[in-house]
Amino acid sequence: MSACLQDTLSPLVRGRGKNRFPLCDLHVHTHFSCDSEAAIEAMCRQAVALGLRQIAFTEHVDFVPADVGFGFFQPVAYMAEISRCRELFGDQLTILAGVEIGEFHRFRSRADALLDAHRFDLVIGSLHWVKTVPVTAPFYSQPRPMDRAFGDYFHELQQMCSVGGFDIVGHLDVVKRNGFDTADQYNVLDFEEAVRSILDAIIRNGIALEINTSTLRGSPKQTSPGQAVVTWYRQMGGKLLTIGSDAHAPADLAVGWEMAVEMARAAGFAHLTSFSNRTPCALSLDGKW
Repeated sequence: MSACLQDTLSPLVRGRGKNRFPLCDLHVHTHFSCDSEAAIEAMCRQAVALGLRQIAFTEHVDFVPADVGFGFFQPVAYMAEISRCRELFGDQLTILAGVEIGEFHRFRSRADALLDAHRFDLVIGSLHWVKTVPVTAPFYSQPRPMDRAFGDYFHELQQMCSVGGFDIVGHLDVVKRNGFDTADQYNVLDFEEAVRSILDAIIRNGIALEINTSTLRGSPKQTSPGQAVVTWYRQMGGKLLTIGSDAHAPADLAVGWEMAVEMARAAGFAHLTSFSNRTPCALSLDGKW
């Protein structure tokens, strides 16, 4: 099966009333990431059971020495397992090889060396650290008020997206994910100028925006980013949109898919984006599926 699905996707309703099956999940982690114990094969079996057509394993690559994942990723072993599972699942499932690189702008030469050495289908650029502080840690906001905490995060994310070099910006406002007692007070409208600056940078650099559904599983109970940002992105001319569950276990695979698709439609998107050999391709959402 081609790494990219057909431009117009056939219906995936399989005798279960109006239930909609997920087509692709482009942000998934396994035991090749430091924070997951899931096997690639187990994730693939769950994907097939869910009716997924495509899955991308985007393992963490961390270059911050203080990060628990520093030096953890083993690309040779990872690519060997991707190859084995591609043979095992054949036409049942398209399996994409990917990585999620943190702080891409701070470690550009090391990131480029990894990407030159291995053939990945897609690369997510994510911001997990602001200076010396991990943004998802419970204590991230404690030394400063929420507006400063989010402001610092968006400022550095804008710098990362301006540098570019990756294919998808991951979980744009992930700082709200967990350990943030004031997350329910977060209003993206308070940071509209900063977020629009980030969106402008990713549009200029041909980077896709991700709707990450992992924050639906935490206290914020909203995707990352939410509807307003996806709509701004489309209004500003953004065309590349992906959906990823950020699953670290089979049970979380494709969770929130329907909500993410409805958000995409509400913003005016008729297509999602996938990648093959780091080249974007369109997955049509026209018609019933």
